Amino acid sequence: MGPAGIEGVRQVGSARLELVQPGPNRAGRRRLFCLPGAGGSAASYRGWSARFSPEIEVIGVQLPARGHLVAEPPYRGLRPLVLDLAAAMSGLLDKPFVLFGHSMGALVGFELARRLRRAYAATPVALFAASCPAPQLPRRHRPLHALPSTQLWAEIRRLGGTPEPVLESAELMAMVEPALRADLAICETYAYVDDRPLDCPLIVFAGSNDDVSAAELQAWRVQTTSSFRIAMLPGGHFFAGDELSRLLDLIEREATR
Repeated sequence: MGPAGIEGVRQVGSARLELVQPGPNRAGRRRLFCLPGAGGSAASYRGWSARFSPEIEVIGVQLPARGHLVAEPPYRGLRPLVLDLAAAMSGLLDKPFVLFGHSMGALVGFELARRLRRAYAATPVALFAASCPAPQLPRRHRPLHALPSTQLWAEIRRLGGTPEPVLESAELMAMVEPALRADLAICETYAYVDDRPLDCPLIVFAGSNDDVSAAELQAWRVQTTSSFRIAMLPGGHFFAGDELSRLLDLIEREATR
C-alpha cells in the first residue's frame, strides 16, 4: 500500500495494519485519521466522509483480529501498536492531519501524536479525544480483559454501544472476543510516561451520561501548550451514535480553523 492507494493493506513489523479511505474526498486539504475504541474497527467511520465537506479526507485505522484481518494476531500492548501505526502513516504526512480517537482510540491517538513528533517531526492540526480519562491518571475501574467470557460480556452489555445482533449471537461474540480482550489489555496495561506536552489544540469530547468524570476530562489540559476545550454532548460512553451530526460539525470546525 502506498500513499496514493490507501485502501490496501500495509505489512508493518509482525502484524498488519490497514488504513482505509471510505469516501471520495481524496483531494481534501486535511487528513482525518480515525482510531476506534476497544473491539471497534474502521467500519465505525464508514459514513463520515460523505458528511464532511470536501476539505476533509477521512482515513480509518483497521487493526488486526477484525474484519478481513480476523486471522491476524491482535496487538496486546500500546507501544508496538503505536510504533507500527506511526510507520504506516509516515508516507501520509504530506498534508496537514488531524487525529480522532474514541475511548481506547483516544489513548492511542495521544501516544501516536507523541511518537509522530519524536520520529517524524510531525504535529497534528488537532487531537480529538473522546470518552477517555486523561492518560496520566491511574485507572479506577477493575480490569476486564482477563475475566471469564460470561462476566466479560455482562460488563460489555452494561456499558452499551455493542450492536444487539452481536450480543444475541454466541458465534458473533466468539468472533469478536479475541480483538476485544486484546484491546482491553492495551488500555488496562498502559503505563504513562511523562514527556513534554503536545503543542497542538486538544479537544476532549464526552457524553453527559458517561462515567468519565469532569475531573478526568479536565486533567487532559496539562497535555498541551496550545488551546484546550471540553465539549459535552448528550448520551453515554457511545454518545457519537446519537449525536453524530453535532460531533462532526465540531470536528470539521476545529480541523479547518
